[in-house]
Amino acid sequence: YFPAPSFSSCGQKHLPNLTLYCLPKRYGHSVATVAGLDHAIGDFIIILNPNRDQPEIIVDLVQKALEGSDIVYALPRDRIENVGLYNRMRIKVLGSLARYNRIDLPAAMSSTMLISRAVLSFILKAADRHRILHIAPALSGYRYKTIIYDRNARGATTSQRMGWRESTAEA
Repeated sequence: YFPAPSFSSCGQKHLPNLTLYCLPKRYGHSVATVAGLDHAIGDFIIILNPNRDQPEIIVDLVQKALEGSDIVYALPRDRIENVGLYNRMRIKVLGSLARYNRIDLPAAMSSTMLISRAVLSFILKAADRHRILHIAPALSGYRYKTIIYDRNARGATTSQRMGWRESTAEA
């Protein structure tokens, strides 16, 4: 449990179609994302990491969704190419998870994705949605498409910053 987000102290300027929520303290990426999902409106919801993902990816995600998909996963090129220990470990873990649970899940997926309102409704029904956030869309049973993208070049990638133990634990 955490307090309801507020935006009174965020200093947000008025921007159409954009609402900014500031959490009262620092939380992990999954908890912050779920807080945003709890307040999301619209037909499509896009989850991305502004530190790694370029805003231009939004156009590709929406275009694929408009072609008739309720989920669009963004697959980072470095993960597809198995660059770095973290990416290799994550692909193995997600691949095993998908086989064990018999779900259709792209093993090279990242946290960047687009989901439809129907998929969001499914995710919001789960009490522990912050723990299963990355695989929850696949559990919904809705069809998906993928796009391949290049992550933002600012700074080192996750796999370059982590050692063997950290990469294994995070994956």
